[in-house]
Amino acid sequence: MGILELLEDIGDVLADAIEDSCEVFEKRVDEKFADISNKIDRIEESDSMIDKINYTLTSSRTLRSKKRKEEFDKKERAEVGDIIGVLRSFYGVVYEHYGIYIGDGEVIHFTKSDGKNTIIKTSMKKFMESNKSSNRYFILDCEPEIKDINSSSIDKYIKKSVNGFGPSLPAVFRKPVEIYSPEDTVNRAKQYIGEQGYNLLVKNCEHFAIWCKTGLKYSYQIDMICVPNNKKWIDYCN
Repeated sequence: MGILELLEDIGDVLADAIEDSCEVFEKRVDEKFADISNKIDRIEESDSMIDKINYTLTSSRTLRSKKRKEEFDKKERAEVGDIIGVLRSFYGVVYEHYGIYIGDGEVIHFTKSDGKNTIIKTSMKKFMESNKSSNRYFILDCEPEIKDINSSSIDKYIKKSVNGFGPSLPAVFRKPVEIYSPEDTVNRAKQYIGEQGYNLLVKNCEHFAIWCKTGLKYSYQIDMICVPNNKKWIDYCN
């Protein structure tokens, strides 16, 4: 066999090898694309399932909210774990004072005690003192308002913050909302009896009461993002 023939044979072998390699490569590419396509289909199926689940959860929340509203509207007195409030006045300025009703005619609230603002447990009668609406108190159903604040009400503000425009997102909006049960609400209030460090802007009676119920240190009166309409005024009888 001559050198030329040998070179031709080597060329044929290389050509076959290259062709085989191309076929293997194409096969692998096809397999990869098929795998990617399969994953995309799975993602779309998952998204569809998530949408269905979200719709179901939203519908369930709506039903629960409707039921809760009906129960709330029927209330004739405060129940254990409720956020309650009265109107008070400071140098002619009327404001809302909040507390957590713990049952047996007792309330835990941030108020004056021995000359200092302290979280204490008092009787309902004591809570009603200096009440500008005489013998009336209200119950606050804060769940719808809190959910609104953490979703639609500040969507634009959140997007600005996330995208790097505008101020950073306040810590109060960074955690999910959890509406605690009456028992948990009362326990959360009890663990802070004796706490001081009152601050009108960041740690007042409303911040405390709403935190006990939701885990958010929030005050409608200070932040003024929205005014809660879910209040039921009730006549107080000694």
